[in-house]
Amino acid sequence: MTVSAESVLQEVAAPPNVRAAGLRRFVTTFHRHLLGMIGAVMLALVLVSAVFAPWIAPYDPVKIDPINLLEPPSGAHLLGTDGLGRDVFSRIVYGTRISLYSGFIVVSISMVLGTVIGLVAGYVGGFVDSLLMRCMDALLAFPGLILALAITAALGPSLTNALLAIAILSLPGAARIVRGETLSLRERDFVTAERVIGGGGSRIIFRHILPNTLAPVIVIASLRVGGAVLVETGLSFLGLGVQPPTPSWGSMVNEGARFLERAPWIAMASGGAIFITVLGANFVGDAVRDILDPRLRGQ
Repeated sequence: MTVSAESVLQEVAAPPNVRAAGLRRFVTTFHRHLLGMIGAVMLALVLVSAVFAPWIAPYDPVKIDPINLLEPPSGAHLLGTDGLGRDVFSRIVYGTRISLYSGFIVVSISMVLGTVIGLVAGYVGGFVDSLLMRCMDALLAFPGLILALAITAALGPSLTNALLAIAILSLPGAARIVRGETLSLRERDFVTAERVIGGGGSRIIFRHILPNTLAPVIVIASLRVGGAVLVETGLSFLGLGVQPPTPSWGSMVNEGARFLERAPWIAMASGGAIFITVLGANFVGDAVRDILDPRLRGQ
Protein backbone atom coordinates (compact mmCIF):
# COMPACT_ATOMS: atom_id res chain seq x y z
CA MET A 1 0.00 0.00 0.00
CA THR A 2 1.42 3.36 -1.04
CA VAL A 3 1.17 6.28 1.38
CA SER A 4 0.98 9.64 -0.37
CA ALA A 5 2.76 12.77 0.82
CA GLU A 6 -0.62 14.46 1.27
CA SER A 7 -1.76 11.85 3.79
CA VAL A 8 1.48 12.17 5.76
CA LEU A 9 1.03 15.93 5.79
CA GLN A 10 -2.53 15.66 7.09
CA GLU A 11 -1.48 13.34 9.89
CA VAL A 12 1.46 15.33 11.22
CA ALA A 13 0.66 18.94 10.33
CA ALA A 14 -1.55 19.66 13.33
CA PRO A 15 0.28 22.23 15.51
CA PRO A 16 1.13 20.63 18.88
CA ASN A 17 0.65 23.61 21.17
CA VAL A 18 -1.91 26.37 20.67
CA ARG A 19 -4.37 24.57 18.37
CA ALA A 20 -4.32 21.36 20.42
CA ALA A 21 -5.01 23.18 23.67
CA GLY A 22 -7.77 25.35 22.23
CA LEU A 23 -9.09 28.63 23.48
CA ARG A 24 -11.71 27.02 25.73
CA ARG A 25 -9.16 24.84 27.47
CA PHE A 26 -6.84 27.80 27.93
CA VAL A 27 -9.57 29.94 29.52
CA THR A 28 -10.67 27.09 31.79
CA THR A 29 -7.13 26.47 32.97
CA PHE A 30 -6.47 30.17 33.44
CA HIS A 31 -9.53 30.46 35.69
CA ARG A 32 -7.97 27.92 38.04
CA HIS A 33 -4.70 29.83 38.25
CA LEU A 34 -5.01 31.98 41.39
CA LEU A 35 -2.17 34.43 40.74
CA GLY A 36 -3.19 34.69 37.11
CA MET A 37 -6.71 35.70 38.07
CA ILE A 38 -5.41 38.22 40.62
CA GLY A 39 -3.18 39.72 37.94
CA ALA A 40 -6.07 39.79 35.47
CA VAL A 41 -8.20 41.72 37.97
CA MET A 42 -5.36 44.20 38.53
CA LEU A 43 -4.94 44.77 34.82
CA ALA A 44 -8.70 45.00 34.36
CA LEU A 45 -8.85 47.82 36.90
CA VAL A 46 -6.03 49.64 35.12
CA LEU A 47 -7.72 49.09 31.75
CA VAL A 48 -11.05 50.41 33.04
CA SER A 49 -9.26 53.49 34.41
CA ALA A 50 -7.64 54.10 31.04
CA VAL A 51 -10.83 53.66 29.01
CA PHE A 52 -13.10 55.65 31.31
CA ALA A 53 -10.56 58.22 32.50
CA PRO A 54 -12.69 61.26 31.55
CA TRP A 55 -15.54 59.95 33.73
CA ILE A 56 -13.39 58.67 36.61
CA ALA A 57 -10.99 61.62 37.03
CA PRO A 58 -12.68 64.40 39.00
CA TYR A 59 -10.38 67.16 37.65
CA ASP A 60 -8.52 68.16 34.51
CA PRO A 61 -5.12 66.43 34.89
CA VAL A 62 -3.14 69.33 33.39
CA LYS A 63 -5.01 72.28 34.91
CA ILE A 64 -2.83 74.30 37.27
CA ASP A 65 -4.35 75.51 40.55
CA PRO A 66 -2.01 77.98 42.35
CA ILE A 67 -4.32 78.12 45.36
CA ASN A 68 -4.09 74.41 46.23
CA LEU A 69 -0.37 73.65 45.94
CA LEU A 70 0.80 70.44 47.66
CA GLU A 71 -2.54 69.84 49.36
CA PRO A 72 -2.60 66.56 51.34
CA PRO A 73 -5.17 63.85 50.53
CA SER A 74 -8.68 64.92 51.43
CA GLY A 75 -12.27 64.59 50.36
CA ALA A 76 -11.72 67.18 47.63
CA HIS A 77 -8.49 65.59 46.40
CA LEU A 78 -8.32 61.86 47.12
CA LEU A 79 -4.55 61.64 46.59
CA GLY A 80 -3.70 65.28 47.21
CA THR A 81 -2.23 67.77 44.75
CA ASP A 82 1.23 68.26 43.28
CA GLY A 83 3.60 71.23 43.16
CA LEU A 84 1.43 72.99 40.59
CA GLY A 85 -1.88 72.30 42.30
CA ARG A 86 -2.92 69.55 39.88
CA ASP A 87 -5.02 66.70 41.26
CA VAL A 88 -2.77 63.65 41.72
CA PHE A 89 -5.60 61.11 41.44
CA SER A 90 -6.69 62.56 38.09
CA ARG A 91 -3.13 62.45 36.80
CA ILE A 92 -2.74 58.85 37.95
CA VAL A 93 -5.94 57.87 36.15
CA TYR A 94 -4.90 59.54 32.91
CA GLY A 95 -1.39 58.16 33.30
CA THR A 96 -2.78 54.63 32.89
CA ARG A 97 -3.37 55.43 29.21
CA ILE A 98 0.30 56.16 28.60
CA SER A 99 1.51 53.09 30.49
CA LEU A 100 -0.88 50.61 28.88
CA TYR A 101 -0.33 52.12 25.45
CA SER A 102 3.41 51.88 25.93
CA GLY A 103 3.35 48.30 27.16
CA PHE A 104 1.09 46.85 24.49
CA ILE A 105 2.47 48.85 21.56
CA VAL A 106 6.07 47.99 22.43
CA VAL A 107 5.30 44.31 22.90
CA SER A 108 3.28 44.14 19.68
CA ILE A 109 6.00 45.77 17.59
CA SER A 110 8.87 43.81 19.11
CA MET A 111 7.05 40.47 18.92
CA VAL A 112 6.04 40.94 15.27
CA LEU A 113 9.49 42.06 14.13
CA GLY A 114 11.27 39.53 16.34
CA THR A 115 9.10 36.72 15.02
CA VAL A 116 9.78 37.70 11.41
CA ILE A 117 13.52 37.89 12.04
CA GLY A 118 13.52 34.53 13.84
CA LEU A 119 11.49 32.82 11.11
CA VAL A 120 13.70 34.13 8.30
CA ALA A 121 16.94 33.35 10.13
CA GLY A 122 15.88 29.86 11.17
CA TYR A 123 14.36 28.78 7.87
CA VAL A 124 16.81 30.33 5.40
CA GLY A 125 19.94 29.62 7.47
CA GLY A 126 23.45 30.19 6.18
CA PHE A 127 24.72 33.72 5.75
CA VAL A 128 21.31 35.28 6.38
CA ASP A 129 21.01 33.46 9.69
CA SER A 130 24.50 34.49 10.78
CA LEU A 131 23.97 38.13 9.81
CA LEU A 132 20.61 38.50 11.57
CA MET A 133 21.73 36.70 14.73
CA ARG A 134 24.95 38.71 14.98
CA CYS A 135 22.83 41.86 14.83
CA MET A 136 20.69 40.49 17.67
CA ASP A 137 23.84 39.59 19.64
CA ALA A 138 25.09 43.14 19.16
CA LEU A 139 21.89 44.49 20.71
CA LEU A 140 22.24 42.09 23.62
CA ALA A 141 25.81 43.25 24.21
CA PHE A 142 24.63 46.72 25.28
CA PRO A 143 23.05 47.29 28.71
CA GLY A 144 19.36 47.75 28.04
CA LEU A 145 18.70 51.04 29.79
CA ILE A 146 21.90 52.62 28.48
CA LEU A 147 20.97 51.67 24.92
CA ALA A 148 17.47 53.08 25.40
CA LEU A 149 18.96 56.31 26.77
CA ALA A 150 21.30 56.55 23.80
CA ILE A 151 18.51 56.05 21.27
CA THR A 152 16.14 58.54 22.87
CA ALA A 153 18.93 61.07 23.36
CA ALA A 154 19.88 60.77 19.68
CA LEU A 155 16.32 60.97 18.36
CA GLY A 156 15.03 63.46 20.92
CA PRO A 157 12.83 63.10 24.01
CA SER A 158 9.31 61.99 23.12
CA LEU A 159 6.95 59.10 23.73
CA THR A 160 7.33 57.80 20.17
CA ASN A 161 11.12 57.69 20.39
CA ALA A 162 10.98 56.09 23.81
CA LEU A 163 8.68 53.34 22.52
CA LEU A 164 10.96 52.78 19.53
CA ALA A 165 13.95 52.39 21.85
CA ILE A 166 12.12 49.93 24.09
CA ALA A 167 10.90 47.91 21.10
CA ILE A 168 14.45 47.61 19.77
CA LEU A 169 15.60 46.36 23.17
CA SER A 170 12.96 43.61 23.09
CA LEU A 171 13.79 42.28 19.62
CA PRO A 172 16.61 39.82 20.43
CA GLY A 173 14.65 37.71 22.91
CA ALA A 174 11.77 36.97 20.56
CA ALA A 175 14.02 36.53 17.53
CA ARG A 176 16.31 34.01 19.21
CA ILE A 177 13.48 31.89 20.60
CA VAL A 178 11.54 31.84 17.31
CA ARG A 179 14.74 30.99 15.44
CA GLY A 180 15.37 28.03 17.73
CA GLU A 181 11.81 26.77 17.24
CA THR A 182 12.12 27.22 13.47
CA LEU A 183 15.40 25.30 13.30
CA SER A 184 13.67 22.38 15.00
CA LEU A 185 10.41 22.57 13.05
CA ARG A 186 11.97 22.80 9.59
CA GLU A 187 13.27 19.24 10.01
CA ARG A 188 9.91 17.82 11.09
CA ASP A 189 7.97 15.35 8.96
CA PHE A 190 5.12 17.71 8.09
CA VAL A 191 7.58 20.26 6.65
CA THR A 192 9.30 17.54 4.65
CA ALA A 193 5.92 16.32 3.36
CA GLU A 194 5.00 19.86 2.34
CA ARG A 195 8.21 20.16 0.36
CA VAL A 196 7.50 16.80 -1.35
CA ILE A 197 4.12 17.96 -2.62
CA GLY A 198 5.66 21.18 -3.94
CA GLY A 199 4.93 23.64 -1.15
CA GLY A 200 6.99 26.82 -1.35
CA GLY A 201 8.98 28.43 1.44
CA SER A 202 6.37 31.07 2.23
CA ARG A 203 3.62 28.44 2.49
CA ILE A 204 5.74 26.30 4.81
CA ILE A 205 6.64 29.25 7.00
CA PHE A 206 3.19 30.81 7.37
CA ARG A 207 1.03 27.67 7.34
CA HIS A 208 3.15 25.22 9.30
CA ILE A 209 6.09 26.80 11.12
CA LEU A 210 4.55 30.09 12.28
CA PRO A 211 1.49 28.51 14.00
CA ASN A 212 3.80 26.17 15.92
CA THR A 213 5.87 29.11 17.23
CA LEU A 214 2.88 31.08 18.52
CA ALA A 215 2.87 29.51 21.99
CA PRO A 216 6.39 30.67 22.98
CA VAL A 217 5.76 34.04 21.33
CA ILE A 218 2.59 34.52 23.39
CA VAL A 219 4.47 33.55 26.55
CA ILE A 220 7.28 36.03 25.80
CA ALA A 221 4.80 38.79 24.99
CA SER A 222 2.84 38.29 28.21
CA LEU A 223 6.02 38.45 30.26
CA ARG A 224 7.36 41.56 28.50
CA VAL A 225 4.43 43.91 29.13
CA GLY A 226 5.48 44.70 32.70
CA GLY A 227 9.08 45.26 31.67
CA ALA A 228 8.03 47.62 28.89
CA VAL A 229 5.98 49.68 31.35
CA LEU A 230 8.96 49.87 33.71
CA VAL A 231 11.35 51.03 31.00
CA GLU A 232 8.88 53.65 29.75
CA THR A 233 8.37 55.03 33.25
CA GLY A 234 12.14 55.03 33.75
CA LEU A 235 12.70 57.06 30.59
CA SER A 236 9.90 59.45 31.55
CA PHE A 237 11.46 59.76 35.02
CA LEU A 238 14.70 60.89 33.33
CA GLY A 239 12.83 63.33 31.08
CA LEU A 240 13.35 61.32 27.87
CA GLY A 241 9.86 59.86 27.55
CA VAL A 242 6.50 61.59 27.88
CA GLN A 243 6.93 65.35 28.03
CA PRO A 244 5.04 67.72 30.35
CA PRO A 245 2.27 68.53 30.88
CA THR A 246 1.02 65.10 29.72
CA PRO A 247 0.51 62.97 32.87
CA SER A 248 2.97 60.10 33.14
CA TRP A 249 3.75 57.94 36.13
CA GLY A 250 7.50 58.21 35.56
CA SER A 251 7.49 62.01 35.46
CA MET A 252 5.22 62.05 38.53
CA VAL A 253 7.73 59.94 40.46
CA ASN A 254 10.43 62.41 39.41
CA GLU A 255 8.35 65.33 40.65
CA GLY A 256 7.42 63.48 43.82
CA ALA A 257 11.08 62.90 44.62
CA ARG A 258 11.59 66.68 44.86
CA PHE A 259 8.75 66.98 47.39
CA LEU A 260 9.30 63.71 49.22
CA GLU A 261 9.44 65.28 52.68
CA ARG A 262 6.66 67.83 52.17
CA ALA A 263 4.31 65.81 49.94
CA PRO A 264 5.17 62.09 49.98
CA TRP A 265 1.76 61.20 48.52
CA ILE A 266 2.86 62.22 44.99
CA ALA A 267 5.65 59.64 44.75
CA MET A 268 3.70 57.04 46.72
CA ALA A 269 0.64 57.28 44.48
CA SER A 270 2.55 57.10 41.18
CA GLY A 271 4.88 54.41 42.50
CA GLY A 272 1.91 52.39 43.71
CA ALA A 273 0.26 52.63 40.29
CA ILE A 274 3.44 51.34 38.64
CA PHE A 275 3.71 48.54 41.19
CA ILE A 276 0.12 47.35 40.69
CA THR A 277 0.35 47.42 36.90
CA VAL A 278 3.70 45.64 36.64
CA LEU A 279 2.77 43.09 39.30
CA GLY A 280 -0.52 42.32 37.56
CA ALA A 281 1.20 41.96 34.19
CA ASN A 282 3.80 39.62 35.69
CA PHE A 283 1.13 37.49 37.37
CA VAL A 284 -0.73 37.13 34.07
CA GLY A 285 2.52 36.41 32.22
CA ASP A 286 3.47 33.68 34.69
CA ALA A 287 0.02 32.10 34.35
CA VAL A 288 0.22 32.11 30.54
CA ARG A 289 3.68 30.56 30.72
CA ASP A 290 2.50 27.84 33.09
CA ILE A 291 -0.40 26.97 30.79
CA LEU A 292 1.31 27.12 27.40
CA ASP A 293 4.84 25.95 28.20
CA PRO A 294 4.84 22.18 27.52
CA ARG A 295 7.67 21.70 30.02
CA LEU A 296 5.49 23.10 32.82
CA ARG A 297 2.06 21.92 31.73
CA GLY A 298 2.34 18.54 33.39
CA GLN A 299 3.64 19.88 36.68
